[in-house]
Amino acid sequence: MAAYIAGFSRLASIAMGTLTGRQGMTLWYGLMGVRLVALFVADRPWSTLRADYICNGTLTPYCWAECFNAHFRFPMDVFWDFSYVLAVLPILCLYQLSPRVRTAKGAPPEGPPPGPTLAQAAKRPKGSCWRAWVAVSCALALAAIEGAFLWVLSRAQLPQVAPVSVLCVSSACSQTVDCMLYARSEKLAALVVLAFASGLNILVGLAYVVTACLAERWHQM
Repeated sequence: MAAYIAGFSRLASIAMGTLTGRQGMTLWYGLMGVRLVALFVADRPWSTLRADYICNGTLTPYCWAECFNAHFRFPMDVFWDFSYVLAVLPILCLYQLSPRVRTAKGAPPEGPPPGPTLAQAAKRPKGSCWRAWVAVSCALALAAIEGAFLWVLSRAQLPQVAPVSVLCVSSACSQTVDCMLYARSEKLAALVVLAFASGLNILVGLAYVVTACLAERWHQM
């Protein structure tokens, strides 16, 4: 676990060093950081899945493989990695839409940029409207991706871990085989950690959409 945290710290420092200069991205960086830490924490109990799938009796490798494949029909950690890649795509879109922080060469920014006056707010650039709606679409896309991830987690992956034991009846085995997962509670906790990180992204994404819509409505009044 300490190695995971140290590796993530180095990765986060590099990422923040290369992605600085954009306004309003700190929250999204933090969400992806929490999602990445949850991915590392959840992957640890599942890294020895083949060794943790234990069946009773003396089985041939062919029989054991048939029972394993019959039970774990849906991928576990590979799907987690793929979902993280999908979740990063809306963040990259928000990064491209976010304005740059303009500072003098060689001089750090003295403070946050001043907010627009009422006259400036009444005369927004024409491009700011579509940028705002594209940003809302990106936040909705993030919430949709995380919602689909939670649905797959609960409908396809959780049923593979929830049973205490599973009976395997296959032509490759001479008899009915009873199999179970070692450290089942830790594997269930890993799914809970992933669900928490995805739920947090959904809440923040929807809150961003509601806030942006309310701000747009206030501007039109």
